[in-house]
Amino acid sequence: MNNTDSLYPKHNDPLEKLLSSKTLKLLFRVILIFSLTLAATISAYQIGYTVNNVVTIWPATGVIYWAIYRYRLTGAITTFVAGSLHGIYWIDAPLINIFIPLFSSICAWYAIILERSRNHNNEIFMDVSHFFTFLIFGLGFYSLSLALVGNIFIHIEYNVPWNLYGQNLWNWFLADFTGGLMLSPLLLTLPLWRNRVKGDYKKTTLLFGVFLVFFFALYLLIDSGIMDEYGTFSPVFFTLPGILYLSMNSKTTDCFLLFFVFTLFSLLFLASGNSDQDNIGVRTLELYLTILLICGIALRVLRHSFNMLIQELTYKNNELEQQVNDRTAKLNAQLNEKSILVKKMKRLASIDALTNLFNRHHFNELASRDFKIAQRNKIPISLCILDIDFFKKVNDTYGHSAGDIVLKELAQLLQQETREGGDSVVRWGGEEFVILMLGQDLTTANNVCERIRNKIARHIFYIDEEKKKIINITISIGIVQCSLEEDALTQCLVVADQYLYQAKANGRNCIVNKDNAIGSVV
Repeated sequence: MNNTDSLYPKHNDPLEKLLSSKTLKLLFRVILIFSLTLAATISAYQIGYTVNNVVTIWPATGVIYWAIYRYRLTGAITTFVAGSLHGIYWIDAPLINIFIPLFSSICAWYAIILERSRNHNNEIFMDVSHFFTFLIFGLGFYSLSLALVGNIFIHIEYNVPWNLYGQNLWNWFLADFTGGLMLSPLLLTLPLWRNRVKGDYKKTTLLFGVFLVFFFALYLLIDSGIMDEYGTFSPVFFTLPGILYLSMNSKTTDCFLLFFVFTLFSLLFLASGNSDQDNIGVRTLELYLTILLICGIALRVLRHSFNMLIQELTYKNNELEQQVNDRTAKLNAQLNEKSILVKKMKRLASIDALTNLFNRHHFNELASRDFKIAQRNKIPISLCILDIDFFKKVNDTYGHSAGDIVLKELAQLLQQETREGGDSVVRWGGEEFVILMLGQDLTTANNVCERIRNKIARHIFYIDEEKKKIINITISIGIVQCSLEEDALTQCLVVADQYLYQAKANGRNCIVNKDNAIGSVV
């Protein structure tokens, strides 16, 4: 099953095709991480409010988490250096300059270890449980642990009363957590852009344009003064429908990109208002953004999980159908093989191995079939029994192999002189044969038997491979036209056998039926 939203496919670094040198790759990564960390940190001071020396939203959290998550030690060192340089050049607080960036990287490192110990496949945004693991053990643990340590340095550096530690702890945690939600999803899903096609970029551009128009309309609304009565941050609440739409109808990359845009514009709206906004109002907006981002990302992840489940169920269903079809085909093949085998065994059981004629066992089935046809259609049916004259002498003189040659060749002659599908030729036993002739009355059957007798009497039988030894044989035949009454077959066989014995008594090589029989037969 193809997972087009896999976060970290093989060879997902876009520089691998552009740069072959590991040093250049490392240098580029360091510059990228350093620039993003510094830009996120500076923008937080320039755009965000500062309440009790705590910046309202701290996007650098998302950059630091992504850098260490993606590039491990390189990310940790680079973000620490960027944070330290920012503190040295922009903040006159020696204690904060080094220790807070250091603890920021350390806390992020351990948070990522904790999160990865529970998300073994590193697929944060592919499953709801994985996302909340990232939210609680990753970003949550990172923000809380850094807030706990950082607030101590803040209180020491700026002599903040310790009775405000709890409030500042919450403010710091919320700022870091919101900043992390703002940027880390977008940065962590950057590899997914490699899987996009041309049509996806067109849709992204269209969505981006629509929401820029939406935010411009909000800006005009704020600038007009209409919203002064309700506060400059209240229009941001109108972003809820857009967040819900993106969560349910866009690709992961589009969703997280526009989530970032939502948060960024919300900060711009906030900054464009009165700088004397009270702490409660600012924190209300911040908490609203945090909840909105969590719900939006959770809905997006839930939708993706649902799509993956449907895809997996479809795949499993197709696989199961294929297995059923394969199994059915295999069973049908086995049934066909068994059916062929049964037919073959049945044929072997009904065919005489030497002459390839039907045997005596199968004769009853043939006779039952032909008698039913004759009774139903009221047509005659005749039966004859023939026997090779002096066959024992052939075996005694030339051997049983010569006798077998005679029997096989005689069977071929009988088949040639009878109708295929109308007459049934059966080896009755030894040198005796039975012919059942459906649709033939006694006169016609007698003519057929006479033709057979004459042909065999004139036929030369070669009893050796070199065809040097030849013999001639004759046959005696008893014929009877059968009654169409029930159970007439047994009586027909008895009468035909008696006629055969009369033919033997009359000197052999002749035919006896009721017209030339001597006396009556029972």
